[in-house]
Parts: sequence; structure tokens; C-alpha cells
Amino acid sequence: AWTINPDDMYSKSRETTMFNGWKVKGKPVMTVVRGEIVAENGVVVGEKGYGILQKRLP
Repeated sequence: AWTINPDDMYSKSRETTMFNGWKVKGKPVMTVVRGEIVAENGVVVGEKGYGILQKRLP
């Protein structure tokens, strides 16, 4: 089991996560963007600026 802790997150919305303290069975181990690994085992390995900002629709 793993407990969700906002201090371990890279998200800008980590202060408002409603999952703080939840005990879960799994956790992400890799993030892939357009076929490139950008995070692995909690470490950001991608180049800065590789992502594309997705604008929110009104």
C-alpha cells in the first residue's frame, strides 16, 4: 500500500488534492509524453519545455 502525500507531487494543484492521506494499492512509475519518457520512478528525466500547454475551453 502507498499513502498519497501532496509533498511528493509535482502538480501545481497539490495543495488542493482531495486524495491527501488516501491509502492506495498502486502508483505511477512512469510518465510518457508523445512516446518520450519524461518522468521515471519519481524523477523528472525529460527536457524542460517538452510539454505543450493545453488551453481550457470556455
